[in-house]
Amino acid sequence: LYRILEKRQIVYYNAVKNGFYKPMAAVVFVGILIQVGIGLAIGAVVAKLAGGLWGVQRDLVLHYLESGNYEKAREVIQNILQEDPLNAEAYIQLSVIELESDNLKKAEDYAKEALRIDSNNKVAWAVLGQIYHHQKDYSQAERCYLQALKIDNVYVEVLACYSGLLIETGFIEKGLEILKYAKSLEPTNDLILENEFFVNLYN
Repeated sequence: LYRILEKRQIVYYNAVKNGFYKPMAAVVFVGILIQVGIGLAIGAVVAKLAGGLWGVQRDLVLHYLESGNYEKAREVIQNILQEDPLNAEAYIQLSVIELESDNLKKAEDYAKEALRIDSNNKVAWAVLGQIYHHQKDYSQAERCYLQALKIDNVYVEVLACYSGLLIETGFIEKGLEILKYAKSLEPTNDLILENEFFVNLYN
């Protein structure tokens, strides 16, 4: 995923360098943010949830997710839910899988179920925000991102995705300001590094 996006960034950088307007670059930037954000949901977000899943089952879920075997991951997670129907983290995992598979209605339902169990789960709010963002339902996406940030105001992945939403909806200066702040918190975060050149473009 990152190699593909890196090639796209080089193409877009050259296009901007040769006379495209910055607003066009902003649209590209948002597209990359969303794609990387969803990809990171299988990486960084999954890592944050690891503590909520059980031993061997947790390791199996991570293995299947990393290898792209979503059907097997679903089976293991459903087994977890049979033993623990109130496991919010398991529902978040299912939501992330459905988001990655572009099954947005299922993804939304699972994220909402996680929030029904634990309304203060910042990852559930973040994933729900990504679902709405992917659907271009910006007001709902913003509401979810802000709720996640209310719970954890230094949640770097959400700050990056929220900045993308702001840029996409025309609030470029504010969006870049938030992205720079996210970078100051975690300079080596993959989502920040993948989009760093867009920040420099507007300097």
